[in-house]
Amino acid sequence: MFALTRIQLIRLLHISGWLTFAIFSVAIRSSVTSVGLALLATVIAGVFLAITFYVNSQILVPRIFARGRYALYVLAAAGLSIVTAGLRSGLVEIIQAFHIDIFSVSSALNLPYGTYILAWLATFGVLVLSAFTKISQMRSDSERSLEQLAREKTEAQLDYLKAQINPHFLFNTLNNIYSLAYRKSDRAPEMILKLSHLLRYVLYDCREERVALGEDIAHNRLFIEVFQIKRTAPYPISFSEEITDPNLLIEPMLLIPLVENSLKHADLDHNPAAFVKIWVRNEGSQINFRIENTRDPADQVKDEVGGIGLSNVRKRLELNYPGKNRLEITEEPHRFRVDLQFEVS
Repeated sequence: MFALTRIQLIRLLHISGWLTFAIFSVAIRSSVTSVGLALLATVIAGVFLAITFYVNSQILVPRIFARGRYALYVLAAAGLSIVTAGLRSGLVEIIQAFHIDIFSVSSALNLPYGTYILAWLATFGVLVLSAFTKISQMRSDSERSLEQLAREKTEAQLDYLKAQINPHFLFNTLNNIYSLAYRKSDRAPEMILKLSHLLRYVLYDCREERVALGEDIAHNRLFIEVFQIKRTAPYPISFSEEITDPNLLIEPMLLIPLVENSLKHADLDHNPAAFVKIWVRNEGSQINFRIENTRDPADQVKDEVGGIGLSNVRKRLELNYPGKNRLEITEEPHRFRVDLQFEVS
């Protein structure tokens, strides 16, 4: 289906407007004079009205009015209307001097300077119309530009936040691979293979603005599997899901920072009672995510590369789901819980 650009649509509206004016003008004038004279009068009127319209909308409004020089604009617009109305009525009077009555309406009114008065009234009306049209267009363009700038700023912020995740995630995972390689573990190749799948998701799939919920959850599980390879006995990590619509589209890599943060601070290597419990479900278009883990109250050291997990998620939620998200953090001496809700469109 053919779609008009904004400029093409504006041009089409202008052409339609002038054609409508011409049709009505000829129809009205031909009721009191011949079609030929009605057409001649319409052409004369149309030319001077068009000059008024476009000089005002393309020069006076953007170059004078838009710069706040209102008094100068009023003088310039008044001068334009006086000159164009005078030229139009003068041309009509010259033609009428040859006993060709192309302006029968003014003659019927029998007013002093009737031709000029009617010409000026029409010119003034077109002047107001052109000013209103141009000012509305300029305001619309300004709002569109501001929206575009805001959108570009938001996209730049999101790109920056996503860029924070990739090296952070890679740094921690490579540490795990290094520990396996140092011990000459047979699990190192398996971990490298799973890491390659994760990196493919991070570097390629996450370039998209949105990813399927089911796909993102699958990569969260894969992330946990990579983490589990660190040691022979599995860590006490549970992951339950109640997803009725895995095709819901969400911001990519939104949940992994929370999972990573939980695994890092759960004290899984030293606390026999340590655990990590992850639960995710959807209720229609609302995503509910909860992650709970044990914590060592003596461990107050933040991540050496900046502690981006929770703050990163919070910023991305506000950028992607403004007014449609809730992030609650519950801290107890030996337990830490994050409850996240957000509404996808």
